[in-house]
Amino acid sequence: MFGLKPDADIYPKNIRIKGLSSEFDCYYRQKLIGRFRLSLGGEHNISNSLAVVALGLELGIDLGTIKIALRNYKGSRRRLEVKFSGKSNTVIDDYAHHPTEIRAALSAVKNLSPRRIIAVFQPHRYSRTKLLLEEFSQSFNLADYLALADIYPAGEPPIAGLSSQSLLERIHHYAPEKEAILLPKEQIAPYILSILKDGDLVITLGAGDIVKVSDELAGSLKTKIEIR
Repeated sequence: MFGLKPDADIYPKNIRIKGLSSEFDCYYRQKLIGRFRLSLGGEHNISNSLAVVALGLELGIDLGTIKIALRNYKGSRRRLEVKFSGKSNTVIDDYAHHPTEIRAALSAVKNLSPRRIIAVFQPHRYSRTKLLLEEFSQSFNLADYLALADIYPAGEPPIAGLSSQSLLERIHHYAPEKEAILLPKEQIAPYILSILKDGDLVITLGAGDIVKVSDELAGSLKTKIEIR
């Protein structure tokens, strides 16, 4: 069994997260087996790496080989994928479409110490939004600003009385002062660019086509640098 707590067979201690990278001492049955380094940040990625260590030990793979593999793994597409990184701003895209994933992604980018975290979220499926509406509405505490897109249907028919406006209202129910706005997807990138300040980080979240917004933002910021 692996986990972040010492009651697991494999667990970490002395975790150090710096930006989007991390390292930790790995213990196996209360015995230190080495310090591991990841090119990924966030405790969720550390937890995932413990599963890799556990599997590697079970298969008899050399610890040195496991360490190298984890250190060199850059992550999968649309998982804290850096679309743009400049002196003033950063744009990151993540596939997060569940409340737990959203909180994990926001927690990870918080380690970059941005001036503000501007989250852009596209709910995925009417059924999921309805089922998890309350959980979604409390998932953006770490975001300083939130832009919501319309629900991506993924082939589902609309549910009467349910929309991204419903989510926005619940967010403001729990956090009346939260800066949040609902916009058509095609208007989000221009709007974000109009409010962007030096030091801001933008993260797009969702399993639909919200990645197009991060691509548009990244392209505009790159062009801005080239013009200068």
